[in-house]
Amino acid sequence: MTTGLTKLSLGQLRNLTLQCGINRSGTKGVLIQRLDQTLRDHRPLGPDARVLSIDLGIRNLAYSLLSPPLARPSRAQRGSKAGPAVHAWRPLSLAPAPGAAAGDQDQGPADGADEALAADFSPASLSRIALRLVQERLLPLRPTHVLIERQRFRSGGGSAVYEWTVRVNSLEAMLYATFATLQALGHWDGVVLPIDPKRVSTFLLEDQKVVGDDGVERGGEDPDCVPGAKKAGGKARKDATGAEVKSSGRVARENKKRKIDLVGNWLVHHKLAMAGVEATAMRIAFLEKWLPKEHLGKRSAEGLALKGTAESIRKLDDVADSLLQGVAWLRWEENKTKLRQGHQFDLVGVQQESSA
Repeated sequence: MTTGLTKLSLGQLRNLTLQCGINRSGTKGVLIQRLDQTLRDHRPLGPDARVLSIDLGIRNLAYSLLSPPLARPSRAQRGSKAGPAVHAWRPLSLAPAPGAAAGDQDQGPADGADEALAADFSPASLSRIALRLVQERLLPLRPTHVLIERQRFRSGGGSAVYEWTVRVNSLEAMLYATFATLQALGHWDGVVLPIDPKRVSTFLLEDQKVVGDDGVERGGEDPDCVPGAKKAGGKARKDATGAEVKSSGRVARENKKRKIDLVGNWLVHHKLAMAGVEATAMRIAFLEKWLPKEHLGKRSAEGLALKGTAESIRKLDDVADSLLQGVAWLRWEENKTKLRQGHQFDLVGVQQESSA
């Protein structure tokens, strides 16, 4: 495998690491070593794989359950590459409303002030919330792989660490601990993987143009190449000017819009197979919120059957992110399998020279 990689340039190797969802920084030798180790550790997904993708949050958690693309695409997908099947996809609020149990609520339309949603998020309380989330919501989905969005400690390049950020980071650690405990006790034999959201964005949005709900085509720039962008530690570059930081915020908002539009385009063009009533209803709810009303047409029976689902989606970006994360990871695994089979030139778009 290493021999085939040495024929690639540094730029092609970085593109290859991008296609496999791994760190693309370093020299040519470092990238080759990293790719080689990744392929040694890689185990192709089985036909029964069930991938649970979680976008973390206290009030805006979202998860989706996907399985690898079917060998034969559905009728709606004919003529295009088969996409993953979506078995579950929903938003969830872990912040209890008065009189409700934490972890039991789908997102509702009422926002209210922070005081109205105030709850005890001490370690003892948060641990119970995490346990109930896993036992009552996530384990019944029978996931073989759990993808958890990696959290950061700072945002906006500031030095402060906000209390709400600490809560989400605590929830992240407790989910890992809960799944690890279930594994040790023999109650679950899956794997838990951290996913860097920046790698997902870079992989899905780089050189990607999508048509938004307003009909405008967006995209094409690398979301990682932003002046004054945050590094892995969450701190803004020291030499970034105020204008650059402002530009970074604008680009971040634009990329958020692009990710929502990307999911919207997938749903409109049936790039994903919606397996079951719940996933189908979420597709309709997402489109009801994303598309202009004049483009919706007559509501389907599934949408009417779950009245209020669209209103339950408070933030489209969180719901979109859970799906994007799962799809990106499935593609990374598919690309690793192709790479093990010697298709590195196909993945970087280079035609291999004939040996004749």
